[in-house]
Amino acid sequence: MRYLQVLLAAMVSLAAACAIAPATTIAATPPCPANLNALELRVPSYGRAGQSLAAEIFANRPERVSDVTIASVREAEEVVTPVTVTRLKTTVVVPPNPVEPEFELELRWKQDEGTAAACEGSISYTIPIIPAGATAGTPLAPRLVGKFRVFERSVNPPRRQVVKPVWRFKPQCRYFACATTVRSSLHLHGTFQLLANGGYELLTVRPPTAACEEVRTHRIVLRRAYREVVQVRIEVTKGPAVNQVDGFVGTINSHYEATRRARARGCRRNAGHFVERIRGRRIQG
Repeated sequence: MRYLQVLLAAMVSLAAACAIAPATTIAATPPCPANLNALELRVPSYGRAGQSLAAEIFANRPERVSDVTIASVREAEEVVTPVTVTRLKTTVVVPPNPVEPEFELELRWKQDEGTAAACEGSISYTIPIIPAGATAGTPLAPRLVGKFRVFERSVNPPRRQVVKPVWRFKPQCRYFACATTVRSSLHLHGTFQLLANGGYELLTVRPPTAACEEVRTHRIVLRRAYREVVQVRIEVTKGPAVNQVDGFVGTINSHYEATRRARARGCRRNAGHFVERIRGRRIQG
């Protein structure tokens, strides 16, 4: 009887010890800090429907990484492709993606495995997809399109009056940012070129109209002696939701330049310089 009591007490003590002892868990591998990633991923700024994409993987020390994969999401299905990284640059061809308007691409790997610095790295991009034959600019700058109310005020010569024409912009490409034509409800028209800093610039030369005359007698030497050179430069801001221009500020510089024939007749090379400050905001319609 006493043997049974001792055995029962031992079983109770063992059960209590098991209940009190903390469960042993394996710590999950932490994510790699972005500034310590051993890999770098470069992808095109956009893709075309039905065409492959070339992704470039860069590694300074390939021996630090293992289990490298690149995953793409197409038609709500994730396709994971193993990648062997053995040199500084590895190019991976991602299969054709027929889905518009975008798809996701993610690079995953294990880094410094078996050391105290072990971590799991990942880099992901969302890549816009456009039709195969569509014209495209750059997705890196905001697209200038639509109607804008523009406030124009002359600062040289200074004037208090502000004119408020409507400018209509029409890009020369179907997608993203590129050169765009403008037509004002007053007189400005031409083509804005996209600048490297994301702004836009228009440079246009109008046919000769202004006359050249003698200073003392005001006798007209040549009726169509000066052509107007107009330069417009704007800095843009984009809306929070889409990569389109929401407003802009800038200047209109114009001067009258003598034609070759006018200079041969003794007319001054330049006749007048005008500067306007402008501010535009998007309007509906």
